[in-house]
Order: sequence, then structure tokens, then C-alpha cells
Amino acid sequence: EASVSFGRTKKLFKVGDYLGEISVITGDRRSATIVAETLCTIVEVDKYAFHYFLQRDKKLHSKMSCLVSSRKDGSWHAIARNSVLRNLSAAQKTSLQAFMHHKFFKKDDVVWRKGDTAKCAVLILKGDFVFEEVHRADPYELLTATRHPHKAVAIYDDDDDGQNPAPFEPLSTGVFICDMYGMSTNSELTVTLICDSDEGELFQISQENVLGFLDANPMMMLALLRSVLII
Repeated sequence: EASVSFGRTKKLFKVGDYLGEISVITGDRRSATIVAETLCTIVEVDKYAFHYFLQRDKKLHSKMSCLVSSRKDGSWHAIARNSVLRNLSAAQKTSLQAFMHHKFFKKDDVVWRKGDTAKCAVLILKGDFVFEEVHRADPYELLTATRHPHKAVAIYDDDDDGQNPAPFEPLSTGVFICDMYGMSTNSELTVTLICDSDEGELFQISQENVLGFLDANPMMMLALLRSVLII
């Protein structure tokens, strides 16, 4: 094993992981020091050979370009805030980062609309996002529509002595939103996702890349079988 430290966070690299590609692509100085944690055997790829590979493979070039951007725009922080993504290996995280496209939003901007075909998943980096049909719905109507007809179960605000249903918290940093079923079947989305803060940032991952990543990482797929949200 080898490691890189960013402040208090240590990133571990294991067998099969690769590192150091960013400086080779950008020509910048090394931004971190790699330290061997155990006895390691490594394979070094020459800079010119690496560029040759990139020129020959357009998909690899696109993947590495996304990876360069994602390493600089906080994707590691967003991944670390997610309860499932943070447990991925360094190689899995790097693979996911290579598919991420950084997007910016302002208040009330629409990420996707109800009725659109499911074409991407998102990982929130900054700001608050809401489902219009859930977070902005009348809490009494929503409670009546969603509770079990034979079991009166409600979530109430602790400060209201059980008089008012508690509002849903907005979706924020680290929340991963993915309608796996919708993308697998090209189904329509059932809710509208909107930016609810003055500014918001998230990472979009295309349908093709999400399904490929989930196919290679069954634990993520199992988590998404239970919910479209991973907090």
C-alpha cells in the first residue's frame, strides 16, 4: 500500500491503483507526496508513452480530461461526505471521478423535470437541492398521500407539539441521486429536481457511465435498489 495525505485526510492506494497522472497530463508540479505504507512493487509509465496512449484512445483521453477537472473541483470532498461512496477503494473513486461533469446552478434552476427520460445521476457538491413535488408540496397533502391507510404514522416537528408535519430537509453536500430503474428502462422521471439555494454545484454522471459503474460495483447497485438517494 501507498498513501497521499490531504490535511487530515489520508488516501490509500492498493494493488491495481494508479496515481500521478494529473501532473503528467497538465505539466504542473507534483501537488502531493506519495509514501509507501508497506513494501511496494510499482510499474512506472513514461510520460511520452502515456501521452501516446491518450492520443490513440479518445475515450481514455476524455476520461482523463474529466479526471483532471474533478480532482481540482471538490469531487473528492463530495465523495467523502457520502455514506456509501466514501467506502469505495481509491481505484473505484478515481473511476467514478473520471465520469463526473461539474455543473453550476442558481436558485430555482431545474436540474431535470418530471416526465423527462432518466439520463443521468448527480452528486451534490454545494448548496441545497429539492424535489419540487416533495419538498415544496403541502405537508398535510403529502402526509395524507404517502401514509399507510391502516396505520396513521407521521413525522412531526418536535417544536410544534405534534400539530404540524415536519418539513423534509433539502438535499445537500454528498447526496447521490440516481434513478437506477429509470435509467435501466429509459423510464420517465417522477419528480423535478431544483436548486433551492442562491448557488448550487453538483456533478452529473451520464446514463451510460452510471450503468457501467454500477455493473462493475455491485455493492453500489444493491444500495440503489432500496432508494434513489444515498446520503
